[in-house]
Amino acid sequence: MNVEIDAPNDSCTFVVEGNRYPRAISSLVITTDPEKRMSVIDLPETRVFLNEQDAQQLIGAGAKDDRSNVITDDPDN
Repeated sequence: MNVEIDAPNDSCTFVVEGNRYPRAISSLVITTDPEKRMSVIDLPETRVFLNEQDAQQLIGAGAKDDRSNVITDDPDN
């Protein structure tokens, strides 16, 4: 997955398996996948997992941050 961010124009494009998904940054909601413990955006066409740098850049550019901290009872994690 690759994300192209154009913050001044409120746009970004997610590239997943060769498919391009352009979106307005202000329309995005970033959540947390509890199993993978990763930031994620659910698009109608696909689910996009984000590294934390991309998530922070999108949030700084206007995406809604709806992530949650995932806490585990497993002391090894």
